[in-house]
Amino acid sequence: SKGVKGMMSMTMGFPIAEGVSLEGIAPGDIVEFTFVTTWGEQYPTYEVTAITKLPADTELNFGN
Repeated sequence: SKGVKGMMSMTMGFPIAEGVSLEGIAPGDIVEFTFVTTWGEQYPTYEVTAITKLPADTELNFGN
């Protein structure tokens, strides 16, 4: 991964909440999403609750 020493790039799959559409979103698109974690008794559950496709020329900044 560029700029984060020791961190390799990765792909992670996330469950999509009911009612959230991935229509118009393709692999490689730049997106912004809301990710919700709910802590249960034994383990957490998580899902994407909103997702928006960003313009292709969007510059991402993961700086500190």
